[in-house]
Amino acid sequence: MKQQVIRIKEEAGRCLLCHEPKCNEACPHGIDVGRIVRALNFENRVGARRRLPAVHYCENCDAPCMQACRRGKLDVPVRLKDLFRDLYALNVEVPETQADLSIDFCGVHCENPFFLSSSVVGSNYEMVAKALSMGWGGVCFKTISLLDIQEASPRFAALSKEGRSFLGFKNIEQLSDHTYEENLDFLRRLKRDFPEKVLIASIMGRNEEEWTCLAHDMEMVGADMIECNFSCPQMVGEGLGAEIGENS
Repeated sequence: MKQQVIRIKEEAGRCLLCHEPKCNEACPHGIDVGRIVRALNFENRVGARRRLPAVHYCENCDAPCMQACRRGKLDVPVRLKDLFRDLYALNVEVPETQADLSIDFCGVHCENPFFLSSSVVGSNYEMVAKALSMGWGGVCFKTISLLDIQEASPRFAALSKEGRSFLGFKNIEQLSDHTYEENLDFLRRLKRDFPEKVLIASIMGRNEEEWTCLAHDMEMVGADMIECNFSCPQMVGEGLGAEIGENS
């Protein structure tokens, strides 16, 4: 069993974790190959085994999934037949029922406590939708404002001072660099496509009028909760948000 576990870890670790796995499209039995290998990559053997059918279809299959594997363009495809054979042989015990990870947070029911943070990973529809489809409970979307954001590019540079070279980051965004209309569309589509997930809108205004407008629009597009970003550094000395942030 120990050898099988080692082989599984080594082979699953070769997977490129494709966003849209070609192995899934190629599987004639409709097995979610990419999801299984991803679970194995993170040593979740119970989750991987739960998605394998009771019948070992792979044993007598020509493995078109391996032919489609993008890893094959680099060296050799992930050996999916061997990987699944070892997984079947492990006889992983799969509970009949899954653990209930749901929580209630500030009166809002969440299917689990795992949320994307208000950061780059929660800043557009595609990334958030992918995470929610993979099981995340919700997202605190990247902070939305009415400011015209112009990000530094490139983000880092080689500098020289007193005869010494070093690298420095110019800027990391603190607010969404998408337009206000784009952000509203992202939120609207996310709530439409994932109604059971929790959508938290992070907002930052410069005066009472902006805070009111932002909060109203977030509610209109379906946000379940609103995070008021009062204390970011860029709020210093800029009206209502700064006053609240500095006194909180």
